[in-house]
Amino acid sequence: MAEGMLLVDRQGRVVWINDGYRRFLPALGFEREEDFIGRPVEEVVPDTQIRHVLETGKSVLIDLLTNKAGTFVVSRIRCATKRACCSSFA
Repeated sequence: MAEGMLLVDRQGRVVWINDGYRRFLPALGFEREEDFIGRPVEEVVPDTQIRHVLETGKSVLIDLLTNKAGTFVVSRIRCATKRACCSSFA
């Protein structure tokens, strides 16, 4: 089961995070969810592959992501509507 999840729109802006992801905001340098939501995903999650998923439509099912919050096994999945992309980690 995923610890944290975020959702970005077609433009790559973060539009939603779950409680699991919310716990990591301070480690990523954000005090409030409002400072995180609406920003380009590359600004708030360095080295993410989400832009690649949005551009190609191909999901990245297993990958490692290391950032200020730690190292995580992540999946980046294109949503069926082609209007968003979801990233989750455990």
